[in-house]
Amino acid sequence: MKEVDTKKVSYDELQRAITLADPEIEETRVDAILFWAYRVKDKLALEESQPIPYPDLEQRLINGNIKRTTPAL
Repeated sequence: MKEVDTKKVSYDELQRAITLADPEIEETRVDAILFWAYRVKDKLALEESQPIPYPDLEQRLINGNIKRTTPAL
């Protein structure tokens, strides 16, 4: 039987992960990724958003147009 991951990810956790993975990413690009992942249209709605289950977040990010801006080391 497959184990289900029930961890939920808040927008600030995802924001932190994005900026750690891509330190030179522009804030507007981070916002666009966060808006896509949490299905909101602005920062106020993002701040009010509920954490989403990791599997849902993973699928949204896989389906999004997300590219690294900082060259890999």
